[in-house]
Amino acid sequence: MRKTILIVGESKFYSLFHAMLKNEFAIKWAETYPDALDYVKERPIHLIFLPNKLKGESSFPFASKVRALDSRRANIPIVVLSSIISSDIVSTASKTGNCEIIRLPVEPMSFSLQIGSIILKNAHAYEKPDPVTGLAKKRFAEEQIADILADGKKGALFLVDVDHYSFASSGISLDALLKVRDVIQEKTTDDFIFAVASAGGFVVFAPGMKVRDDIENFGQKIIDDIRRHIKNEEAYVSVGMAVSDRHGNTYEDLFRSCDKGLTRARTKGKNAACFYQW
Repeated sequence: MRKTILIVGESKFYSLFHAMLKNEFAIKWAETYPDALDYVKERPIHLIFLPNKLKGESSFPFASKVRALDSRRANIPIVVLSSIISSDIVSTASKTGNCEIIRLPVEPMSFSLQIGSIILKNAHAYEKPDPVTGLAKKRFAEEQIADILADGKKGALFLVDVDHYSFASSGISLDALLKVRDVIQEKTTDDFIFAVASAGGFVVFAPGMKVRDDIENFGQKIIDDIRRHIKNEEAYVSVGMAVSDRHGNTYEDLFRSCDKGLTRARTKGKNAACFYQW
């Protein structure tokens, strides 16, 4: 999933930077400071753009309100764009914390790279790829799924777990883990969210998937293909499934229902895909 940038300001300010960044980032817009603060409270944001002043009012008091939120949001990088960079602006930015000043006009060809570098520099550890599988980590995926659902979009959530038959060995080999990753990845498209949850566990979110037969077929196909690729491993596959609307419209609701479905799949026996209730 692409990183999300919130642009705060008048429509002409939004239009200018949306045109330069829309191919690399998901762009959101808030016309006023109160609307922007509400958005930051509700959605995962990776960077905020502010004009130096909006309707004559300095943007730094708004930046300070963002800094006063919970610890995750307090560290969102804020970029203030100004045609004039005075010592007062630099001093205020420094006191506000994690604010960068970029002089206008910007160089369009390098601006996207500059912004990407700022986001990466401020990224939390959980936003960086898992070093073993190269996939997104579960916590980062959770934020992305929550953002999709908050926008009113629908989809199906899958928890895929691969367990060892032996009580003495709960994990599978690294080779098998990477094969499982590859099998699932072949079944996803660019709009899917695919993340590693734990040793032998994966999270998959399929946007737009809502028909029961499609969901069950997808879950069973994952099981069948994984079993075929790790047939030499003494392991079995369990899949929990949930779909928005029927099982909730927030990530927390979907995850709880999906986790209960995963418990049912494990209880039911080897190589099962289950909903909690349907």
